[in-house]
Amino acid sequence: MEYTPIKTVFHSESLILRPVTPEDVTHTYVAWMNEPEVNKYMETRFREQTREAVESYVGTAIKNPDLHFFAILDPVSGKHIGNIKLAVNPHHRRGEISLFIGEKDFWGRGLATEAIKMISDHGFNELRLRKITAGCYSNNKGSARAFEKAGFSREAVLSKEYLCSGRPVDRWCYCRFPGGNVQ
Repeated sequence: MEYTPIKTVFHSESLILRPVTPEDVTHTYVAWMNEPEVNKYMETRFREQTREAVESYVGTAIKNPDLHFFAILDPVSGKHIGNIKLAVNPHHRRGEISLFIGEKDFWGRGLATEAIKMISDHGFNELRLRKITAGCYSNNKGSARAFEKAGFSREAVLSKEYLCSGRPVDRWCYCRFPGGNVQ
């Protein structure tokens, strides 16, 4: 079975989500992946990210039919400011969201919350998922707030799951069901 790339584009007043393409792998994108403030809570921070490594990741990701991988764009300038993905387990009809906003000028504007809502709507309405999950470091207050504002509830805490700046921190596990209710 041949893979057909995702063509869906989502729009709101504050952002656009469109499928990531190989052309998105620019010097800026690679710089985000190596920027300590941007990658502080990302597992990619443990090794330098080269253009070749990022190109390889994107190439593999966009061919995976169970990975819905979107660029987050500013609707005014069309500028690529980050990414969001929904990794789907079709056997359990469950998805897991991860995202980052790489352009620090766009932090604190509620764009992560908006992107989470948009990709969650896609997951529930188009993909017919029964549950969507996400996780974040307990000291990543911005990410936690974004998921909570998008209707996610904390369903579990994994104690001392990560090391952040050499200190153990918890993993907060979030979930949302269709309609936003924990069931």
